[in-house]
Amino acid sequence: MGYTVDEANKELEKIISGERPATKNELRDIIKNLDVTDNYAKKDATTLLYSGLEDIKIELLEKDRNVRMLNRTEAYRFLDEIKENDTFKKAWLKVTGEVIKKADFDNYNSNIGKFIYG
Repeated sequence: MGYTVDEANKELEKIISGERPATKNELRDIIKNLDVTDNYAKKDATTLLYSGLEDIKIELLEKDRNVRMLNRTEAYRFLDEIKENDTFKKAWLKVTGEVIKKADFDNYNSNIGKFIYG
């Protein structure tokens, strides 16, 4: 089982404090180790990967325990809230020397955009 959002933030704090190396690889390792378990889904649920579904359809599917969805995982929660995550922003500053603005996350050509979206 991987990190919860809180555990990942504690690891980010270690980068900020100097307990972990201040590198992009360390940031990647923390994100890579976030938990992707959907604890709501049944054990034999079908994993659903989707893009562009209407919100109402997603809401209906979220109630179905026979469907495993990424948006019910800690990894999704962490990345979904990353724009507001001050701990991540401080760790990024420590690693890169860059202050992140909210708009930078949506700019795929910014350094943080390239980091998050590849």
